[in-house]
Amino acid sequence: MRIGWKSCFVAGCLFSVCGLPAQSVPRVGGKAWTVKDIFQNGGPLGTPPRVLIWSPNGENVTYVSEDNQHGQPNDLIQVNAGSGNASVLAPESKMGAIYTAPNDEQDRDHRGRYSMPSYHWSPDGKQLLFDNTGVIWRYDLARKDMVKLASTGMGSGDDPQFSPDGKTVSYVKDHNLHLIALSDRHESTLTTSTSSEILNGEVDWAYEEELDVRSNYFWSPDSQHIAYLQTDESRVPKYPITD
Repeated sequence: MRIGWKSCFVAGCLFSVCGLPAQSVPRVGGKAWTVKDIFQNGGPLGTPPRVLIWSPNGENVTYVSEDNQHGQPNDLIQVNAGSGNASVLAPESKMGAIYTAPNDEQDRDHRGRYSMPSYHWSPDGKQLLFDNTGVIWRYDLARKDMVKLASTGMGSGDDPQFSPDGKTVSYVKDHNLHLIALSDRHESTLTTSTSSEILNGEVDWAYEEELDVRSNYFWSPDSQHIAYLQTDESRVPKYPITD
């Protein structure tokens, strides 16, 4: 485990990179940087965080560390905004269970292009929802256990969310909205469209690429209702592209 970028948290300034004097020689660990050091995977300082997420209480900012040689996740790190102290929130030993799914290049590209997070905080800050390559996991911070909740097969398009009361998880599967109760892991389906051209709460290409929209369904504050956008793509022409 290696916590990188900790020194960049300075009194209310997140991940600011200060310029070096023009005549200085960059050094790491007392050793001058070589061209190989600079152009290695992640650079001489390690791979910087791609997505930063605040904890619900606003005290910590969290990110997934990717400081190893293969660019795979190490730990989930939290950094206290007041003190700058960094610690491991979820260790690599737990994270490994999540990232055993097939290495999906399309899903990786999709998350990178749209800066989509692979985890979500519960409203009370006691649980984390991990979303990776079509599998949804729940991590209990107190018990430190990882539980598989559902398989969606959709990767970064399954859009999992906690309900505001933290008792239910919603997600998109087969172009329909689904729920899973965290108390007994009972699954239910909210919409029942059978056509792949009807999207319920799902973000299509235009919303994602052009309008910067990441979700098309929304919980009511009392967790009793969900409003969602239904998109009918049946009249959209299809243009086969041969490569």
